[in-house]
Amino acid sequence: MEQQTVLGQGAQAIISIHCHPVDLYVGQQIRRRREAIGVSQQALARKAGISFQQIQKYERGKNRVSASKLYVVACALRVPITYFFPEIDETDPIPTNGPD
Repeated sequence: MEQQTVLGQGAQAIISIHCHPVDLYVGQQIRRRREAIGVSQQALARKAGISFQQIQKYERGKNRVSASKLYVVACALRVPITYFFPEIDETDPIPTNGPD
């Protein structure tokens, strides 16, 4: 999901947009798998029941993929949902503080 930082006020304000690294990574994994199996964004969108523009946004990390949509995308790409998070180790400690 894009995080916005606003610098200044009113019409002179400048908005800086940052994508969260996890959103970028998940999007890259979606694209990598889609291309590996030779599926277009349009075909994936049809299988997942969402617009191809939304697939583009997911792949670029512009929009965060909800858990339910990620499950649908994983099914459409014929991979387990864990495919999108291969670096996660179930023995890793759970963070005690919230996101930055």
